[in-house]
Amino acid sequence: MESMEDKRRSWDYYRSVMFSDLVKPWTSKDIDRFAQVNPQAAKDLRTMRSAGVCSVGGAVVSAGAGAAFFFSRPGTLNGKLISAALGGVATYIVGYMATTNVVCYTHQLYKIDEYKVQTQFMSWWKENGGKGAKQWQLW
Repeated sequence: MESMEDKRRSWDYYRSVMFSDLVKPWTSKDIDRFAQVNPQAAKDLRTMRSAGVCSVGGAVVSAGAGAAFFFSRPGTLNGKLISAALGGVATYIVGYMATTNVVCYTHQLYKIDEYKVQTQFMSWWKENGGKGAKQWQLW
């Protein structure tokens, strides 16, 4: 059984890992500044950002269609609402997975080393004004 000292030490470690290296939110202008330093990585970062927006958009459209379909089934109002909510959630998940696969090929994400691009941008961002975010800035 863990003692209180072990729990405190675990919490201190967790807090140091999770909250010590917070970065501020960035904008498209910051990505433009990053493009001056590393144009290829900035292009890949924009592609990844666009792919994410397309994936979420496809999932939202799918959820709306699923909710409308399940709401149109016969039954009581409560049953329709519950069915539409569950159908919307389920089709959101399926739509997100399907759209992500399509977007991977249309945006050619398989050619991008996403981890490398994200690491390059984050290290640049920490050095150029992104370091030192407060916890309340992230919400």
